[in-house]
Amino acid sequence: MGRTGSGKASFHAKKRKANRGDSDSDSSSDEDRLKPKLKTSHVAAVEKTTSFTVKSCQIIVDWNLMARSMNVDGISFQNFWANGDSVIFKYNTRKGANTTEKHCYANSENPFICLFLALGCYLRIFQQKFDRDCNKVFRAQSQKEKSASSSFSKALKKMLMSIKDSALKLQEFSIRDGHFHPHGVRKGSASANSIGFVARRVEYGKVLEVYWRFSMIGDTYLGRCLAGLMPEKPNFGILPPHFTAGRENPFIEEGMKRCFGVILRRYGGFGVEGALLLFLASIVYHHEWLKTQIAGTTDHPFLQIPILNDPKLLEELKKLVTLDPAGAVTMATGVPESVKLRDKLREVIGLLTEYRNDVKWLKENLTEMVKNAMEEKATENGNITATFVAEQVAAATSKLAAPDGARLTASIGARASRSVGVDDNLPASSSRELGGLEAHLYRTYKYHDPDAAARNRHKSDWDVPSDFTMPSAHLFNGWVGWLQDGSGKKIDAPVPVKPLRLLKHGSLPRKIRRAYDNNWKPIMELMENEVADEIRNRHVDGMNYDFFKSTYDEAFKGVCEKYPEFADTAKTKNWKVPTYCKKIATVKSQRKKAMV
Repeated sequence: MGRTGSGKASFHAKKRKANRGDSDSDSSSDEDRLKPKLKTSHVAAVEKTTSFTVKSCQIIVDWNLMARSMNVDGISFQNFWANGDSVIFKYNTRKGANTTEKHCYANSENPFICLFLALGCYLRIFQQKFDRDCNKVFRAQSQKEKSASSSFSKALKKMLMSIKDSALKLQEFSIRDGHFHPHGVRKGSASANSIGFVARRVEYGKVLEVYWRFSMIGDTYLGRCLAGLMPEKPNFGILPPHFTAGRENPFIEEGMKRCFGVILRRYGGFGVEGALLLFLASIVYHHEWLKTQIAGTTDHPFLQIPILNDPKLLEELKKLVTLDPAGAVTMATGVPESVKLRDKLREVIGLLTEYRNDVKWLKENLTEMVKNAMEEKATENGNITATFVAEQVAAATSKLAAPDGARLTASIGARASRSVGVDDNLPASSSRELGGLEAHLYRTYKYHDPDAAARNRHKSDWDVPSDFTMPSAHLFNGWVGWLQDGSGKKIDAPVPVKPLRLLKHGSLPRKIRRAYDNNWKPIMELMENEVADEIRNRHVDGMNYDFFKSTYDEAFKGVCEKYPEFADTAKTKNWKVPTYCKKIATVKSQRKKAMV
């Protein structure tokens, strides 16, 4: 393919011919390898153009497995599990090939290409699609064979065409126009590593059987290299983010249910829990980076990660995440002796450098130290020196200023508490009884609303901040926001917005009021009426995943009795909250016409 006139790179999409001898036509042998830096750039491009879809996760998996996209297409929940500090992948046995176990690792220092973080975010964001009989991770809803591989190739082409001067960009990485293809991912990941380890991972038949049949240690080393950990750097043997406890800890169990509840319910028996724990730990460890990706957007998929919206749960989980040996992760695998020796040399060099700095400091300060010692001795003998006078004046000043500083600090703290309007000594009560009390626990906002009536344009007690927008959520996530968390699309708000059920009609800006009344209240009030007693007797701080799930199931069941049209879950499982509200209005209108 030649260069296009617009500067766009052409995408090689030739199919392999049946005759393996036609190497010029073989798409796998004619494609240029994708270098690590370009792989990172590609992931960045996917992030910017598709807001973290399955494709950006799939290319990271392709790279770490040295896999063809058709191999990744068939991965299911039974094909990966945790093993200490790694996650092992193993394809389903194929005719004529005995698949090997592939050890994959996290990159704790580069969340952009971290496999554990990518899979954790992907499985959480798209977990609703796994509530079905087929357990293929990357395939589309149709579950058609090779559907994930096909859509991945199409996404690569779409991404390439969206980049300005893409042909020149590829030339910077020695990729010829017309030779950019998904298979280049496999070539790139294999190009900088030992041929023996590569042969084992990509399953090169007789080569593997004769020479490297039992070299699992080589695969663990290769896995760390593919994760982006450099053997010459001191962090090559770094452990992945992991929890110091297991699912017996209530906070970890709550986080697992919030993020992977559907997967645990349907596929927990496949042994995937250990891997999910590592994925959740990576989400918690990289939560600040995730929030930076969300900043300035209103529809980023990371907004669907519930623990980012629950600061209390996130804070408890942060206390349980570590990079040190603990829990199920007790040692680093895949670190050869040569790397360990290099680390010891770094330690020795560090000690020598520290010693050198100490000697340098001693040379610079020895004269002053002798002078101070002589002055101290003179003071002891009753002689008054300049240093003695300065020390006495400083001590007297500090003694007089300390009480005034303490009183000033206490006064500022008291004023700050009164300005927030929160009383820490308020007694606990039932949710419905302290509906007003809960509302007082959240701050109000003062700003100008140009769409409001004249008397309300400068209100000082709006329920939501000026940049608040009603979240776009599936029904279950919307139910959580209705009961407990109303922060909407502004995750990093310094003060949370009250639960959506406590918002007042007259305290909302006009645009928000319309969305709230028309696209949220119809379905949410129906559901709330079904479980009013349960909500009334549960304080907002005591609501957890089990409470949300049980009340949601009961409430939705009651709504389906009133609106049988919602009972077909295969049809409604992808509906969002506004869709339900529109359907309610449509059904009401149809029923009214029928009565007439």
